[in-house]
Amino acid sequence: LREGAGTERVLMAHVAHGWPHSSSPSCTEGAKADPALAALLRVARDGGCTMTMLDACARGHTFAVELLCRAGQSVEACRRGGRNALALAACGGHAGVVRALLRHGAMPDRPGDADAWCWTALMWASFYGRASCVTELLGGGASAKMAKPNGFTSLMAAAAGGHAQCVALLLAAKADASAVQRRDAQTTACALARAAGHRACTQLLLRDARGGEDEGAGNDGADKTGGRASSRGDGAAQREPLLLLHVPTDLDGTE
Repeated sequence: LREGAGTERVLMAHVAHGWPHSSSPSCTEGAKADPALAALLRVARDGGCTMTMLDACARGHTFAVELLCRAGQSVEACRRGGRNALALAACGGHAGVVRALLRHGAMPDRPGDADAWCWTALMWASFYGRASCVTELLGGGASAKMAKPNGFTSLMAAAAGGHAQCVALLLAAKADASAVQRRDAQTTACALARAAGHRACTQLLLRDARGGEDEGAGNDGADKTGGRASSRGDGAAQREPLLLLHVPTDLDGTE
């Protein structure tokens, strides 16, 4: 295997098939028995394995990520026009990779430099319902209260996606259920959950707002967390949760 312009493409092909795995030689033991692994580590030391790192994070190959981190590859690598390594791992529900990245210094509340939505890894994990990753991120220092300039939070992402377990984890971490996404729409996490028909999330948020009381929602469409779900569908925050199944385009009001 010769190092050069095509080296990383070869390494990415290896990673796509689950290599390196836990039986491969570790960084400390050397990689003389595995020429491809040796090349991977040499390229990583030069910072030239960005795409391999991102691919390994997205695929959940924890051992490959661990080796790349130890070899010096940046944990803040970003995919062009998209998410960073931590966000990719969180989206895929790869808690082991999230744990490895945090252990090697990844900043949990930093969105990808080129992420059009400027979402943190916790927001992505919450939206896709990756409860194990939400747990890892919160344990690794991610803030449940972190919000975008327009007020969008991880709790809103979890509520819009209908992920009650993530909502519960965020509320336990002191997420602010009364936070308002946009002043004009007065959209809260509870309003997003109700608009999308996510009853379990709505009940959790209402119970939190009432200090733990298990009480049913009102009949006027308003909640006591400061928001109202619009029935007209003329606000971006109200209509996206019903439409989005994969990419959260404009969910948080981003143009």
